[in-house]
Amino acid sequence: MNGLFQIIVYEGHVKFCNLDGMCVDVLAGQIATIRDGHQSPDQPGQATPAELTDAAIATSVGGGFAGAPPPVHHLTTVQIIGLTAAVVIPAVVVPIATRGSRPPAPVTIGNVGNACKNPAAAC
Repeated sequence: MNGLFQIIVYEGHVKFCNLDGMCVDVLAGQIATIRDGHQSPDQPGQATPAELTDAAIATSVGGGFAGAPPPVHHLTTVQIIGLTAAVVIPAVVVPIATRGSRPPAPVTIGNVGNACKNPAAAC
């Protein structure tokens, strides 16, 4: 969006590459940036506690209240029946519909079937 790609590594290490294949190794606790996708990556530096916290908050999944359990999603009876039908019907119908069927015979027009094997000869 703004031509800036930034990575913060929390654990382990990452090989951080631009679009031209120029790479740097970023280790745990470090931050690196690539500008415009084609410029070489900045040398990794130590990430500040504020950068680590901001990145964790910006990339957290979900929201809601602290300590609240995640919502539970159950399938209804109608959904179970519908999913079962979506699996069973094709599993039964496809083998029945394709049993014993043969591909249609090829249709030849003119001398296509009797093509001349010797290009030098007049066929």
